[in-house]
Parts: sequence; C-alpha cells; structure tokens
Amino acid sequence: MEHRNHALARVAVAAGALGTALYGAWLVPAGGVGVSSWIPIAALAAGSFAALVVLGSIVVTRRLAVVGGLALAVASSLVIPAVASATVVSNGLGSFDTPFEPVGYARAAHALFGPTTRVTAARLLPTVRAPAPVPHARPDGNRDRGDRGPHDL
Repeated sequence: MEHRNHALARVAVAAGALGTALYGAWLVPAGGVGVSSWIPIAALAAGSFAALVVLGSIVVTRRLAVVGGLALAVASSLVIPAVASATVVSNGLGSFDTPFEPVGYARAAHALFGPTTRVTAARLLPTVRAPAPVPHARPDGNRDRGDRGPHDL
C-alpha cells in the first residue's frame, strides 16, 4: 500500500525536515574557523520553509507540491554540510581540518601538518614512488639478481 498520500506521512517528513534543521543549527558552534552567524539562521529558514511546503501539500494535493516539498526537505538538510564544505575550501584548510573547528585546533593542526611536514614529504615522495626492486622467484626455481637460495646449496 502506498503511504505518500497519507497526511501522517507528510507530517512525519515535515517533522524530519524541521528536526534536522534544528539539530544542525544546534551543532554549529558559536565561534570557530569559518563560522558565521547566518549559518544556523539559513538552516532553520530552509528547514521551516520545507516543512511548510510539505504540510501545505496535505491541502494542495498536486503532484508538484508533494514532489517539491520532498525535494525541499532533502535540500534543506544539505545547507549546513554544503556551507561546511565551502568553508573548508575557501579558508584553504587541509585534510586534517574540521569545518567550524575552534581556532586553537586549527592552529595546532597547521603547526603539526604545516609547511615543515610538506617539505619533508616532498623529499620522501620520490623514494616512495620508485621503490627498490623485489627479488622474485623464476620458473626454474632460482631467484633474480643472482641470489642463492637454500635449494642451491
């Protein structure tokens, strides 16, 4: 039986959209790298609008209202992750940085994995890219590079 036409299913989707927005806004810290005061407000506005459209689709039962409400519910849940990803890129953060992390954590990560580590890695990478050849057994049982094995004694 199809449940998308039931009002209770739409109320559940609206509650999920609004709950996701509330939880996401609650998770955004008051301060940190890339945190702006508009992020929780935007998440709450998107979640509230999506919930209203989904609830409105109970009255206006057109397919566009239902599909639009579901699409808005999904899109509203992606506001904070999208902004978090954008702040990581726009602030030049690296793979060990976390979006919206406290500034002290960001400084520690940059000190630990900063330019010194990059210079050391740049010196080590050529040796990692071209490892020494590994001796392999040949079909006749002898080893490459003239090594003598226990069977050659």
